Amino acid sequence: MILAAHQPDFLPYPGLFYKIYKCDEFVFVDNVPFSTTNGISHHRNYIKTPSGKHLLTVPVKNHYGDSIRGSKINYDINWREQHLSMLAANYKRAWYFKDVLDFYESTIAEDYESIADLNIKLTTEICKRMGIERTFHMSSEKEFSTKKEDFVVELTKTFGGDVYYSGTGAASYLHRESFLEQGMDLVFSDYKPLVYRQKWGVFTENLSVIDYLFNMGFKNPFEGEKI
Repeated sequence: MILAAHQPDFLPYPGLFYKIYKCDEFVFVDNVPFSTTNGISHHRNYIKTPSGKHLLTVPVKNHYGDSIRGSKINYDINWREQHLSMLAANYKRAWYFKDVLDFYESTIAEDYESIADLNIKLTTEICKRMGIERTFHMSSEKEFSTKKEDFVVELTKTFGGDVYYSGTGAASYLHRESFLEQGMDLVFSDYKPLVYRQKWGVFTENLSVIDYLFNMGFKNPFEGEKI
């Protein structure tokens, strides 16, 4: 069984969906600390506008040391209407505008307990619509070591993985020998930035998956890739 894992990001880039597509079961790592930049607590990702990339952000009521699972969405800020307005302004002429905006509006209409819940819901619903049916877990279901490599090795073993499918960003701290010692294996992703038709001039890679969806719909872009 091929296992993969990643933090539950907000509307992640297509590469995360490739990782999910290439595995049998996927773990949302939701019990690690919520990271902030310059003390600002948001979950964010880029969309495309006529003037370049723009961050679409979800404000979070976060305290130092809170996990992603423990970080609450700040509903005192009217971010949902801001998102819908921003997306309408920049994607109203995209090929799948109505279908995708309707999906996004209905998904964010619910009040979620934490940012993890929102992000997991968006990701799993997009997978479902793309026809990527996988078994999903959350790392908060179990207890693991806090050391990066030990965490991943333990996670793979606990959830019954024979192979851990990793992004290349983890190559600095994951070593195949550590998995082989436990009777498992480690494989790094061969993902290359997805190229597709896109509004607003020169193609920009690795934006939020919602940019892909507005332009291409819920078609699985990895169909036919060898698993």
